[in-house]
Amino acid sequence: MNALTLDPTRLPALDIITLAQSGVLVRAERETSPDGVPVFLTQEGWLDLHECHPSLGLPELQLAVEKATRHLMTHAAETVATQKPDAAPGLFICPSDFFEENGDVHIVFVRDIAHPVVCAVIGTREHIRHILSITEPEES
Repeated sequence: MNALTLDPTRLPALDIITLAQSGVLVRAERETSPDGVPVFLTQEGWLDLHECHPSLGLPELQLAVEKATRHLMTHAAETVATQKPDAAPGLFICPSDFFEENGDVHIVFVRDIAHPVVCAVIGTREHIRHILSITEPEES
């Protein structure tokens, strides 16, 4: 997989820990690889997947989400490798039926507001729009 290089100072800031503890963000993987970034699904995205695949138990759904997440992150890394340096940082759109038939998956990279950690959030356009509306105001 190609390596992602993103400037955290150009990414939206979120309180990742609080959002994860409150369930607004849900881990998309059980473990993050040493060279990877933590990946989250929006709560709405997780609920949509659970509703779309009611026959899958939680362990099977988690495995499917992890596999899809690796594929989506590979797509994001390949996209970064071909982007111009001044391109909008950290938002990638991938055609996928992950959430809906003939839909798009949005991947946004964000930074934690209190720690120097970059994370990825996966969801639909509406899910990502909602998450980004929770960002802290820019410092003046």
